[in-house]
Amino acid sequence: MFRAIVVTLLLGTAMAVKATTEEVLFARAAVLLYAIAGLSYTTILAGALWIWRFRNRHVVAVAYLQLCADAVVSSFLVVLTGGVESIFVFLYSLAVLNAAIVLSRSGAMVIAMVSTSMYALVLGLQAAHLIPVLGHAPLEELVPSFLTNGASFFLVAVLGGYLTTQLSRASERLEDAHAEIERLEQLYADVLGSLPSGVMSIDENGCVAYVNGAGGEILGARDLIGRPLGARYGVLSEQIVAANDRFELEVAVPGRGARFIGGSVAPLVGVERAGSVVVFQDLTELRRLQGEVANAERLAELGRLAAGLAHEVRNPLAAMIGCLQLLSADAPRLDEEGGRMLGIVQREAERLSKLVEEFLTYARPSAPRAQGVPSRALLEELTQTAKNGLKAVSVELGRCEAHVDVVARCDPAQLRQVLWNLLVNADAVIALAGRGGTVNVSVRSEGEEVIFHVDDDGPGVPEELRDRVFEPFFTTRPDGNGLGLATCQQLVRQNGGSINVSTSPLGGARFSVHLALDRSSAAA
Repeated sequence: MFRAIVVTLLLGTAMAVKATTEEVLFARAAVLLYAIAGLSYTTILAGALWIWRFRNRHVVAVAYLQLCADAVVSSFLVVLTGGVESIFVFLYSLAVLNAAIVLSRSGAMVIAMVSTSMYALVLGLQAAHLIPVLGHAPLEELVPSFLTNGASFFLVAVLGGYLTTQLSRASERLEDAHAEIERLEQLYADVLGSLPSGVMSIDENGCVAYVNGAGGEILGARDLIGRPLGARYGVLSEQIVAANDRFELEVAVPGRGARFIGGSVAPLVGVERAGSVVVFQDLTELRRLQGEVANAERLAELGRLAAGLAHEVRNPLAAMIGCLQLLSADAPRLDEEGGRMLGIVQREAERLSKLVEEFLTYARPSAPRAQGVPSRALLEELTQTAKNGLKAVSVELGRCEAHVDVVARCDPAQLRQVLWNLLVNADAVIALAGRGGTVNVSVRSEGEEVIFHVDDDGPGVPEELRDRVFEPFFTTRPDGNGLGLATCQQLVRQNGGSINVSTSPLGGARFSVHLALDRSSAAA
């Protein structure tokens, strides 16, 4: 590049001189300059073509050839412009400095020796009067200039090599520091991105400066950075400003409804701009679990009390039913009103006995005896039983997995009781509507789970009541006691599963029982 610029300037100068003068000396000099320019452009083009064609192959040798060409071009210019005392002698130093940049100190010393040799050749030619110069100075006058300039070539090589080495080392240290900074930034991003908790920094203007992936997921937004937190989460923003340590509050999250969010706030330390950093978590599931645990503890205490009471009631109630059965033998001797009253008492006593039995089943369920339960045979048995035991609905066996009999890991008697209770519940609800209906039972496997579905085409369960239908003594039927679905949930949980209600494809309610897949049967 250096040679191209110098040669181009000289070529332009030669053309200007030739255009403005008719002197023979200048015309001959212009021809020589044209030749030098042609030679220079040829070497430049040859080097560029080599690098384009062979990339880094023998690139050091090409660099030496190019730098030697610089020394040759400098020599021609020195010869044409006064010899040893030419003003263009500094071009040798520029070639040496260029060598120091490209080839470091050793290459600069080589080019310094080449330049000194070429400069010595110019001295010899000038001393022998073989080059045209204005006025021939004696040799003893030329030697001091030669020695001074020659020494300067090596001095430039040493200083240029030293500076190039230092620059190279500084560049390497800078690259290492930059790589370390990038590594630390990536580690910082990975650590914050891997945290399950949300991390957010807020500047002094209340705008979000940073939020990690978990924080965006908890708040239901990915575009918070640079925006005021209060514009979207006013309550959260006010709480963060007011909080000195911890906070817990309910926040409306887009697409997810009301969520409980808790965390801690601390001022940012060690930064120029004031602000605060917030670490927070979604506590909604924790709150729900805490509520379930508290409710379970209350129910357990109530269950223990009520179970004891029910056990005490069951014995005298059994005696009463026995007496009523004996009295019913004398019913023909009673008048019509007495017979009717006896029937009412006997029916209500039996209903009360059934209620006590169901409550004891709920409060004190027997420990499950888990084993592999083939689902297809169980559903076929229930379907057949339901044809004679249910009144308002017809039960159909839905789609089962035909390629394998899905086997659940649970207590077979308790699973049968759960599914039968769900069928009886659907029958009662549809009968209350005063019409016939259909119930579809099916089973499928999903991962490590077996899922039983009981679908009906009844009125369904309103969404606002779905969290309450499994509560003890909660019922929407006039003849219900509120223990059927509660008992189902109790038995399913004892077997390590879960039960939920949703909208059925038939239009009514869908009760889904999730149990573990029997791995030994699945492996077989």
